[in-house]
Amino acid sequence: MALALGLAAPAAHGQESPAAASVGAVLPADVLEAATALRAELDELARLLGGDDSVASGVHSEGAAPREVWFQARGVYRIVDRVAVQRTGLTAEPPALPSRDDLRPADVLAAVEATRARLRLLAHDLGLDSHPASVPPPRTTRPDQVLEALSDCLAQAGTLLRRPVDRADVHHAVTRSVALTARLLGQYPGSIRVASAPALREGVVDADIHRALASVATSLAPLLDVAGGTAGALSFDTAGPVADLVLAQAIEAELAWLLLRAAPEEQPPAPLPVDAVDAATLDARITLLALQIEQLTARARADGAPLRGR
Repeated sequence: MALALGLAAPAAHGQESPAAASVGAVLPADVLEAATALRAELDELARLLGGDDSVASGVHSEGAAPREVWFQARGVYRIVDRVAVQRTGLTAEPPALPSRDDLRPADVLAAVEATRARLRLLAHDLGLDSHPASVPPPRTTRPDQVLEALSDCLAQAGTLLRRPVDRADVHHAVTRSVALTARLLGQYPGSIRVASAPALREGVVDADIHRALASVATSLAPLLDVAGGTAGALSFDTAGPVADLVLAQAIEAELAWLLLRAAPEEQPPAPLPVDAVDAATLDARITLLALQIEQLTARARADGAPLRGR
């Protein structure tokens, strides 16, 4: 799968259908412009609520795939929706994952615009008159800069929460990946599911969590190779829950893409979030995911057919 956010494929006889032309007309620059506008709107809302309007994630991306950018966009939506629930009691469904494995700029743009609409509704419900700064035109079309901009949006949105982004958010993302991996293992008859996480380790600290997530992300490379895909590389100026959440969502993006190729109808329901998680519990959940991926990799190397798509 190409790393660049590409245009829609042409229809038969070399002519694009109206739908394909519409999808193809959306470029990464359009998504970046929307993400930059979203950041300005988040900054303005933070200012109106008396918060910090200059938060950055410190996330750097190289070679981001469309699926990774889309999942970061939905991650921002989840945070904005939580802010809305906390402050107004009103909730909404997050953008649905498109039922195909060739995510495009139009898909990412739809997720970003859904977040902007959710944010505008929140400002209206709070009785705030928001006038964000004008957005300069984007000077790049690289998907990496879209992902970095969305990561900054996630960090800024997190400041609006009554409880900042923490291990519980990372645990929720990892739990979604555990569910995805279980469905992937289910594509191989006779697979023995990993029943439960190992015993909790003592002395786990946040740096251990980040290293464990980075290790899991690296371990996905053989699976993506079997499926004919590659992943982008993430780096972080500073460690912490936001960086860990961005990394966990990138892992989820790869597993969701693999499941879309193997069995689009098998997308699992989202697990319920938990209120508080200690480092040892999160570490155990990541270990469970790592064991699942190790088992899945062994099966995929023996028979890669399910991951190559139908």
